Amino acid sequence: MNEPYIIQDEPELKIAVVVGAYDGKGAVSDAFVKGYDIVVAVEPVYRNFLELVKTIVGSYRTSTVIPIHGAIGIEDGYCAIDISNTWDDGQMKMTRRGVQVVSLDTLTSIMLLNKIALLHIDTNGSGADVLNGGMKTIRKHKPHIEISRRDLS
Repeated sequence: MNEPYIIQDEPELKIAVVVGAYDGKGAVSDAFVKGYDIVVAVEPVYRNFLELVKTIVGSYRTSTVIPIHGAIGIEDGYCAIDISNTWDDGQMKMTRRGVQVVSLDTLTSIMLLNKIALLHIDTNGSGADVLNGGMKTIRKHKPHIEISRRDLS
């Protein structure tokens, strides 16, 4: 049985939550450049999640990045996400996959996060859902919030 990640005993740690972490080479890496100590990296697309894990292992950040395969939304549950795949013949095909969704408030409660200093959102248009599902967390932690342009439209 896997033990949950708990970051409760280190209140001075600067914690970043990256929603839509993709392969970890963008916002996750940037968080360390900006001086964050721990990054919780959430990625719903399984193929991207595997690349995220490879990036974490390859950069020796296994003790400072917590990868989570799932999505952050308004409320807890499941959703279907569309994933594009390019086949050997060059044809593009869309497939649907189910993924577990939790709200940002649930995530911070489960992980016992004392202080989120950064909330980075890059969800291809679902940024409002992340914010709406994290209002208690945002009010309590008052993190610096970065939102990609795709999430503002």
